[in-house]
Amino acid sequence: MPNLISQEVYDDTIAILEGRKQPDIVLKRMQGWYASQGVKLYNLYLEKNYCEQSEKLMSLTDLYEGFFRQKKWKHIFGDSLKVYCKFCAEEGIPVKKIENIDKPNSGINGFYFPRIWRGEVITEAGKTICPVIEKAYKDNGVEKVVNSGLGGYTVFICDEGIPDEIKVQILDMVSKEIKKYDKYGIVEKMDDIVNFDKLSILRDTYGWNYYQYYK
Repeated sequence: MPNLISQEVYDDTIAILEGRKQPDIVLKRMQGWYASQGVKLYNLYLEKNYCEQSEKLMSLTDLYEGFFRQKKWKHIFGDSLKVYCKFCAEEGIPVKKIENIDKPNSGINGFYFPRIWRGEVITEAGKTICPVIEKAYKDNGVEKVVNSGLGGYTVFICDEGIPDEIKVQILDMVSKEIKKYDKYGIVEKMDDIVNFDKLSILRDTYGWNYYQYYK
């Protein structure tokens, strides 16, 4: 299950990306408006606040969280909810009661979708690539390869270490596998996906406890 958003929202966003689902008229117009501001909008969704029994309109864009605090992007946050309500009114679509509207100077907060997509791609690719690396480089000092669940893999090696050329081969193998899953070219940085560490550290310092190791 993806971090930050529900599986339902993630699946809905992928369906839109793949063209299996057409965005509704308001989302389509909002995508056009965001694009005119230099931002890619992947989806809009309602996030439930179970404590207050309310819902909040959220966005998935290619801007990092907190973009509305940056001077360059501040106007997008300030105008987004007004534009959304305007489009709904023009299309004759009732605006659901969402908590954003009731707050002064409110806009549409959201998450950076490429990070969510990256995490999912790395998780899926890891099911294939981790055992392959273990088998292919066992004789070169690779002891274990673990998908951290935090957007990367840890290649645990013997205390003697492994040659630099082997590390390069592993990085190249991971890069190629990630690109197979990254159908939309959203994953940009490939240089921080793989981390190398000694297996003895996991064993002796953390007692094989991955939670403590990655904490």
